[in-house]
Amino acid sequence: MRTGELSSDQFSYRITNKNRSGCIGRVETSVSKNSTDKKYLTTRGVVYQMMEAIILAAGFSRRMKQNKLLLPLSRATVIENTVMNCLCTGIDGVTVVLGNEKEKVRQVLEQYPVHFIENPRYAEGMSSSIQEGIKILIRDQKMDGVMILPGDMPFIKPETINYLVENFQKNPGSIIIPVFQDRKGHPIFFNKSLFPNILNIPEDMGLREVIKENIEKVLYVDVSDQGILIDLDRPEDYAYWHSKELREV
Repeated sequence: MRTGELSSDQFSYRITNKNRSGCIGRVETSVSKNSTDKKYLTTRGVVYQMMEAIILAAGFSRRMKQNKLLLPLSRATVIENTVMNCLCTGIDGVTVVLGNEKEKVRQVLEQYPVHFIENPRYAEGMSSSIQEGIKILIRDQKMDGVMILPGDMPFIKPETINYLVENFQKNPGSIIIPVFQDRKGHPIFFNKSLFPNILNIPEDMGLREVIKENIEKVLYVDVSDQGILIDLDRPEDYAYWHSKELREV
């Protein structure tokens, strides 16, 4: 299944004052909460889905040969920019999974309102970090879904994340995958009904296996943000993108 982009009059957001997240302004999704009920109602009368972001920050950065998350980018670090882009959206919370050089990563993020999870199995690969995050979220009965994002993707615009959140709100049972010019990217959204599947994925398969087994639930969402494709795995990636301002991408 595939959906097109929201037009400017369909996608509404507002800018508020600078806050602790470090963003110039918080981009608010047009899906709003009514705090009179445990399961919030949106202004459009549909059930609001509680959503947590899991940012993966535990890897070795083997191809970069140094911790890519701690490299400078636009007056901060790579991981800070990734975190700020999430905090500047309507996402309900942000959890960062730590592993390699965990204290250094924690130190640069301690000023931000995020939760930390330590992955003792981080040497096993990315799937282990995803699973450690899901183990925590699955205990929260209020949580309806998760957005999974690698920590080395700082160019995704907050507006794009909000657009994907709105698609998840309208299609809560779907796996939401953004697409830019026919190329699939990140972040990926999963409903809590798939948490057990994620906990059982083999390391060599990763989230691809969950998506493959539930292909009928996948909703591909076209976006105009190439940031969903940009990661910083290699020195040449960093050298190229480091010279660009975040909003130029």
